[in-house]
Amino acid sequence: MTTTRIIFEQDGKLFRFLKFEALADGSLLIVIDRDPTPKKGGLRLRNGTIEPSLEGSGKVLHHGRFTCHTTGQINRHIGGVAAPEIIYGEPLFDLSQPQGVGFYSVPEITKLDQISPENLEGTDFKINIPGDVNGRLTSAFKLLPNDYSATQLEGVCLRYELYTLHIAPFDFCPPEEMREHFIVGSPSVGSSDHRQIDIPNAELSFYKKVFRDGKPIFRERSGAYVLLAEVPIRVPPELKIKFDSPKFSAEQIEFDGKTPTTHKVRFWIKDKGGRNKSDDLREHIVSVVLNAEL
Repeated sequence: MTTTRIIFEQDGKLFRFLKFEALADGSLLIVIDRDPTPKKGGLRLRNGTIEPSLEGSGKVLHHGRFTCHTTGQINRHIGGVAAPEIIYGEPLFDLSQPQGVGFYSVPEITKLDQISPENLEGTDFKINIPGDVNGRLTSAFKLLPNDYSATQLEGVCLRYELYTLHIAPFDFCPPEEMREHFIVGSPSVGSSDHRQIDIPNAELSFYKKVFRDGKPIFRERSGAYVLLAEVPIRVPPELKIKFDSPKFSAEQIEFDGKTPTTHKVRFWIKDKGGRNKSDDLREHIVSVVLNAEL
């Protein structure tokens, strides 16, 4: 997983804005980078009408995120609301046109959460904001094909294996009742009205374009590994791995959550001390075999 943050710098102070996580299944997570806070006085703008947003009132909640799935489905998760808002676009491995994801608008930079210089990461993207800029700031984000050409793209472009995320200033004037609010929005419809491919085939198609030769093996943040099959199969496969040393062995484990798993396997690599969670041991894998029923 690759993580990038956009950090604003103004008058010597650093402020968190957005965080982006490229996940191992090819999807992208866009997080409103603020500390969770109690929800109070929330408003929702729908079709030009302002409505009170009462879900989760009084609870400490996150401030929202977008999940851009490999299938092209885009979920907007709102704090306090169980079900996400969903739109559909082209699969991330086959984008042919820009796809709007959403926007994030803050009343002024100084209301964002600060971050100290020692907590910056090498992958953070820092943007200097002049001290005399003190009004509302809004950015919109779109997914673009990597070969998308424009004379000049204003803002920030984060390029991933098969697509680019474009974050750019967005002209947004909220209603008077929302002038002091943080506002997160998304398109009401995408470029499609349905999901064009299922999860297993989307994930496999994505990585067949990224890794044209060989079986991709990913290492999770936990230290466990994931191997993709050639095609989706009928039942979960059985994994057999040969290593370059007898001190290594593999232990197949279950996936967390409810995502379909008949196209991949998850495992630990064990050494004399048991599950090795600290070292990347993929270089010691000689061969991999999946026994599966098609």
